[in-house]
Amino acid sequence: MRFALSALCMIVALVALVAIPFDGRAGARPPDEGVPALREQARSVENLAWVDPLGVATRPTGTAPTRPEIVRERTSRAWAGDQVGVARLNAIFATEAQRRSRLVLDRWVPRIDPGTGLLPSDVLPEGHNWAYGDTGSDLYPHLAIAAHLLAPEYEPAFLGVLAAERKLGPDVPDDVTVPGGQPLGLNLNDRIFGNAEYAKDGLLPMVDRLGPDPWLGRLVEIADKILAASDTPTRAHGMIPADSTEVNGDALQFLSRVYWATGNRKYLEAANQISRAYLQEQLPMTTYLPVNRWDFAKKEPIERRRFRLSDHGNEILPGLLEWHFAATASGDPEAGADRITIRRMLDRLADKGRSPDGLWMRVIEIPSGKVEQEGFSDNWGYDSQAFLIQSLVERIAPDGDPAIGARYHEVAAASLAAVAKYRFYPWQSGEMDGYADAIESAIYILHEIDDPLAARWVDDQIGTLYGFQRPDGSVVERDLDGNFIRSALLNAARLTGGARLAPWSPNLLLGGAQEGGCLTLWAASSQDWQGRLILDQPRHRDFQRMPYDYARLNKWPEWFTADAGTAYRVTDGQGATTLDGRALVDGLPLSLIADHEQVIRVCRA
Repeated sequence: MRFALSALCMIVALVALVAIPFDGRAGARPPDEGVPALREQARSVENLAWVDPLGVATRPTGTAPTRPEIVRERTSRAWAGDQVGVARLNAIFATEAQRRSRLVLDRWVPRIDPGTGLLPSDVLPEGHNWAYGDTGSDLYPHLAIAAHLLAPEYEPAFLGVLAAERKLGPDVPDDVTVPGGQPLGLNLNDRIFGNAEYAKDGLLPMVDRLGPDPWLGRLVEIADKILAASDTPTRAHGMIPADSTEVNGDALQFLSRVYWATGNRKYLEAANQISRAYLQEQLPMTTYLPVNRWDFAKKEPIERRRFRLSDHGNEILPGLLEWHFAATASGDPEAGADRITIRRMLDRLADKGRSPDGLWMRVIEIPSGKVEQEGFSDNWGYDSQAFLIQSLVERIAPDGDPAIGARYHEVAAASLAAVAKYRFYPWQSGEMDGYADAIESAIYILHEIDDPLAARWVDDQIGTLYGFQRPDGSVVERDLDGNFIRSALLNAARLTGGARLAPWSPNLLLGGAQEGGCLTLWAASSQDWQGRLILDQPRHRDFQRMPYDYARLNKWPEWFTADAGTAYRVTDGQGATTLDGRALVDGLPLSLIADHEQVIRVCRA
């Protein structure tokens, strides 16, 4: 059970909510909690009557159509075991996320340049470039995913962007001006950096959510180009892509997944070179803490001895652990020895890189591990994902230690529990992208660990993220608008159990509540509608041939999936029927009458 609240968990949650309420009633936190400007920003988007103008979702319970009241009422419904009530209220939040994302999508589609076929990174003149590390990694993938889910008529435009980008060069491609298509003349290291970002943050989520065709083909091409151009020497492991934890961490993530998707061991071997350069050449010299930049030939740091536990540095953690999982699962004979070093690294990071309540800090010094920059990493979930991967490795490896795995699992659980204590916190100095990443982090870890307070924190604090959006739908009007869409739609999928309605319309409402092997779905519309109810599938297996749906960055979590060849009992107002999972993935015909709700329950037979 992932996004449903068990009775036991709800007892814990309600006890905590008495002590730490989210409003101004007796016993509440002081009114100066968090940053006042961020609190006011969230309040400015509390009213959700515009999402459900007929009140079909709130009318049965008399709930005021505001974010705090809906969160509070949903908690009560969950405590009472009212799955329909939970799904009904989740529908409001899911629809809000979709409608806000569609507004952003509609602003950016007309900005695709007809001459080059590419998107700019920014509406300002200095951002009129297709930049692999910005447009390609932050904006393009999430617009393309939003188009698939919300506006299929836009999909050909984003396929056109891929075709245009693919023409930019036979080697590691350069950024270009938009319009004009003139190369910027970046050096090789900068081009490798941008393309590695594009592969990891751009192409990986598209493969994960949209499927292999045509995104996997381009991912393989970019991986091959980066490997062919790698010219950073190590003492014993050949050439690797870069001297930085960011680029090498990016490479480890996309190489591991290309290995799974293609079965080609050359990508695992390339990841072996990078990883063992760190495990055998760097970490023993740095008290088992990664250094942001390292000269492998000279065996010394470049610039300062420190490690970023936030973005632009911490990529090496999930990267090393993704590789170690792949190496272990593939039967690599050296994996056992690697595991000893990886445990030392994780133990050292858990000891030095966290606050007393378990939340990840931003930067630590090496070799002492002393915190160099106060404040929490908005990418805290990326760090915790590494511990969840190793927890899985300890369970599946023949020489693994489940007790150690349980300890690493608790590190991730502690970070999730800790984040719920911080409302209106200035993630990344209070910037929109910081809020988007902090919420993304929580959604990733909630997929692995059921924490009712953290789930409640997401739906409470996402109001601050939405407060960055202006009435015309604009957010920051640059590449980071993609991250706004990403976090909003990731949360929508959590609230629907991964189910969706097609064709999507802003008049629709769909929410879900999961309990064990069953998903209760509630649907309604403010206008008559006909279409399909589509359930998610085990994409990690079907799209990427992965043996486990392990924790990983840039995934679209699978909440409730229908599996071809497995029987499901589907119950609605007209009775019950048994269907194969393939039929649910293809989509069930569904008709909605305006202002009437419909409940569908799907259970594994």
